[in-house]
Amino acid sequence: MGNERFYRLPVEQLLALTAYGEAGNEGDQGMAAVLNVIRNRTQSWEFIDPAIYNQTGSVYHAVILKPKQFSMYNPDDPVRPIAEQIASNFEVELSRNSKLERAYQLALNMLSGNFPDNTMGATYYHADYVYPIWASVIPLIGKIGRHIFYGWSKNIPEVPTEEAPVYPLPEEESPEEEQGTPTLQASMAPAGIAVLFGLAMAMGLWSLSRGA
Repeated sequence: MGNERFYRLPVEQLLALTAYGEAGNEGDQGMAAVLNVIRNRTQSWEFIDPAIYNQTGSVYHAVILKPKQFSMYNPDDPVRPIAEQIASNFEVELSRNSKLERAYQLALNMLSGNFPDNTMGATYYHADYVYPIWASVIPLIGKIGRHIFYGWSKNIPEVPTEEAPVYPLPEEESPEEEQGTPTLQASMAPAGIAVLFGLAMAMGLWSLSRGA
């Protein structure tokens, strides 16, 4: 099945759906981190699918729906049917799903520009129960919840620390969300050999999330 139903979603709905599908159980910080990676990726054509961009006119659609990037959109991913159901009737699902509603508010905040980057510039991430090949050649930034973040960021601390600050989101979270808010644990990993990274990119092995 194609992604046409996702193409038709407004930008804020697609962003909310992606944050919810990738990190709905990670609280505000986890969903915000997914949104920040998407936003960071829009700054480089390396992450943008030209065909999707030409069809939708949206750089966000072209980043999110580029094949093999966000696992929830892979045809064989268990989250895919849920995403399709939400996309088919987004307004109804939004009215009865508090986590999706929160993801939607975060997406609106990001689009308004009122949204600190709690990933410190990350453009890659994966779940902590997989280890994709590209993870050995891209600098490690840190971890939020069950996701580990990577990228070449000028904001990464020069000296690794046990705990790096998590930047506050625009709105306060509820007490339940605050209690489970993940922290960003920053550390540095060797960037690896540039040739290896180039090879990994050429082989198409840079998928996000669960390493699909």
